[in-house]
Amino acid sequence: MQRDIHVLGTSIRFLATPEETNGLSCIMLVSYPPGAADPVHINHRDGELWLVLDGALAVEVDGVTRTLGVGESIQFAAGAAHRVANHGETPAMALSIATPGVGVPDWLNELAALEVPDPAAFADINARYRVSVPEPSGDGAP
Repeated sequence: MQRDIHVLGTSIRFLATPEETNGLSCIMLVSYPPGAADPVHINHRDGELWLVLDGALAVEVDGVTRTLGVGESIQFAAGAAHRVANHGETPAMALSIATPGVGVPDWLNELAALEVPDPAAFADINARYRVSVPEPSGDGAP
């Protein structure tokens, strides 16, 4: 299932869905243009592994930020507050694997379908897929 969607400034290509991996994982190729960043969020049922394939990405996990270059990776368990950002001047790309990833494609597709930013719809979608967004700390990290 190779199909691109766009969520919060990123482009996501699903390489394999949980249905295709017998419920083991959701494998995605995620592209971040310069300046793109996810909000801090918590996936309550999915652990994640990120491997940078091109450029550099700042990855914050539970308040600690690491900048990862090509070939570097990070993994974290379900329940970790995290975000990914591209602070560079060139696009960055990473392989992202969510385990077990059940619901991840539906969650991201629903977010992508929002035609205009709608905080109430965003919160409703996140709640249905067991994703929470903590209150911002105001420090602007990563």
